[in-house]
Amino acid sequence: MKIATLISLAGTVTCSGIFTAQKQWMMAAAFILLTAYTLLERVFHIGVLPPMAVDALPLVALLLILYEVLRKVVAK
Repeated sequence: MKIATLISLAGTVTCSGIFTAQKQWMMAAAFILLTAYTLLERVFHIGVLPPMAVDALPLVALLLILYEVLRKVVAK
């Protein structure tokens, strides 16, 4: 595993833990999806999963983050 992968995993796991502790479930889910993407793309290569499903994880995380940010901006 490369150092960039380790840093990415450390960052996403830390962020998902912080957002879970603060009960911000949408942001926690987004960072859990990013953790899963890093694990499935860089660490474990599972042949059963189609590459399109693995590539969709960051897109879904981005949509969750955009939804949460827009929701907070509109609420102000």
